Amino acid sequence: MTLLGVDVGTTGCKAVVLGEAGLPIATAYREYPLSVPRPGWAELDPDEVWEAVCATIREVTAVVPEPPRALAVATLGEAVTPIDAAGAALAPTIVSFDARSRGCHERLVAAVGSERITAICGLAPQPHYSVAKWCWIAEQMPEIYRRAATLACFGELVGVRLGLPPVIDHSMAARTLAFDVAAERWSPEILEAAGIDREKLPEPAPAGTPIGAVAPERARDLGLADGAVLVAGALDQVCAAYAAGIGAEPDGTAMLSLGTVAVLAGVVGAGSGAADAVPTVPYLAPGTRLAIAGSPAGGAVLRWYRDQFGAAEAVTTGPDIEGAFYEQITSAIADVETDMIALPHFAGSRTAFADSQATAALVGLTFATERRHVVRALLEGVALEAAVMAERLAGTGGSVMSWRATGGGSRSPVWMQIFADVLERPVESTASADASAVGAARIAGVATGAGGNLAGLPIVARLEPDASCSRRYRSKLERYRGLYHALAELR
Repeated sequence: MTLLGVDVGTTGCKAVVLGEAGLPIATAYREYPLSVPRPGWAELDPDEVWEAVCATIREVTAVVPEPPRALAVATLGEAVTPIDAAGAALAPTIVSFDARSRGCHERLVAAVGSERITAICGLAPQPHYSVAKWCWIAEQMPEIYRRAATLACFGELVGVRLGLPPVIDHSMAARTLAFDVAAERWSPEILEAAGIDREKLPEPAPAGTPIGAVAPERARDLGLADGAVLVAGALDQVCAAYAAGIGAEPDGTAMLSLGTVAVLAGVVGAGSGAADAVPTVPYLAPGTRLAIAGSPAGGAVLRWYRDQFGAAEAVTTGPDIEGAFYEQITSAIADVETDMIALPHFAGSRTAFADSQATAALVGLTFATERRHVVRALLEGVALEAAVMAERLAGTGGSVMSWRATGGGSRSPVWMQIFADVLERPVESTASADASAVGAARIAGVATGAGGNLAGLPIVARLEPDASCSRRYRSKLERYRGLYHALAELR
């Protein structure tokens, strides 16, 4: 029996088919553009995303020995698309770090209260969560809101277009800032304050809940087995942690995910009060939660560098052009040192400084600065931001003794060594850019009875911190904090 996992991200989507051993036997990836129609806005074309999802699924199902009998979707958090009952998009997708709904967020917090929202949702209020985007659509696009059958994240959009009802898992529902995590339902108090009708929201269910059989014509079109079952997936970072082998109990190992965004995540008990330090969402085992410290700038900083300044280093041939480019520029800075400091706040700072208005900066340029110094500073900046996030994560309880790395960035020994040195803990690399899709496929397997022998992603390298480098980074971390605060005062 084969299983399909799909990971719908901010900049691209992946499809992975797992074989009998639970390891990938086919993978595919498609990138899509992010649109910035106005300053502070960020959108995706949902039809373009859907076309990429279909293309990746067809690519992997065309080469596997048998069609997948179950599938699940891992999705980026917070993104919102208003869709009609047939799944047609009524407006572009508003992605997580879009800032247009800040006013809606502020009015919601004023009406309900920050502490009350945290008590209901398990999350400290921040403006990027979905409920503010729902409110903005209702206020600024009233006709679109009226016509919308569902205010959907991508998991529900995919489900409806596969011929099934819109179902959102509890981890994704929690990231809307409108989900009562104790009662496992939408919060009437928050919805009333936001002016959102309950009937326009998907039905919440635990991750791993079978939703139903994919419509026969759609299954044939995508190369799925007749009667293939769609299972409720989860937030992409929940799926990645599951694939990386992060279990239901804290054991000293936490996840470092380095895809488009940078994330540190560790398991906490339901009553830990972790939301005071970092956001938490329901994890896969009952009564457990995953604390997720995140930054919008992970591998996205390299995509920005590639798009704006990387023409001289661009790789133009080969099956993995994007991966080859990133490998080329990261390996080239292995022996480079720089005193420059990069604040990677291209879309604000979340867990580290809780400042959605923060902007990026590169300090220390001289006439001797080369492109490779800039790349080194960007990689270090992401790691230094993660060091501040790690301090917040430590407040959730439990000591992190090692980090298990996933995401495209985990393929880079140079970047993983930087993280080991900055975090002063070993980093075990899975070298897998497909962890979220693998985790989604594993969820589908367990839900349909085929997941008992599915193994986690193998560890391919272990990077130990270098004491002398760690000492240097301690000093740089203090300068990093100081730079952030100095620039914040100038805004």
